[in-house]
Amino acid sequence: MEEQATIKLAQQGDTAALARLLQEHYPYVLRYLIKITFDPQWAEDLAQETMLKCIHKIKLYHDKSKFSSWLITIATRIHIDHLRKRQRERNWQDMERWEQDLHRGLEQLDAWVTPSVTDVHVWERLIVEERHIQRKKLRRELTIFWIVATVVWILGLLSFTQLPIAFVAAQVGALFGFPLFWAFKVRKRVTHP
Repeated sequence: MEEQATIKLAQQGDTAALARLLQEHYPYVLRYLIKITFDPQWAEDLAQETMLKCIHKIKLYHDKSKFSSWLITIATRIHIDHLRKRQRERNWQDMERWEQDLHRGLEQLDAWVTPSVTDVHVWERLIVEERHIQRKKLRRELTIFWIVATVVWILGLLSFTQLPIAFVAAQVGALFGFPLFWAFKVRKRVTHP
């Protein structure tokens, strides 16, 4: 009851009542902010900012919640705003660092590239050679994958269905002739050592 009367006086402009309210609740807000920031110095700054905001917004307080809850809400919002501001600053610093690294890299590239290498025909030839190498690698990888997948499929078919090799060979056809022969050899070694 006494706190509500003090709040009413503070809302009407009584600075002594407002000072009493802030002195009463300052330690509570400070403890809360220390718990969420883990930094006593930063928590003190936030608590002072919270009290300053309370001074400016005291007339907006309604009796719907406790005064301490209202202060904690203000403190939490101020804390979140500061975190967002810090994140924006970090992002900005990262962007500046990235731009500096990019400029440094371009300067190094300019210093490294000689006029003979910048010739368009040389670059075109290097790109064509790189594409050719990539296509060869892809063909090799696809061939290996196709052989392994075929062998696994045939071994699975032979193992799980117990079908005769001749029947599987007739079903698979000439397309899988080599892998089927290889699978037969492997199966023969496994079953007849």
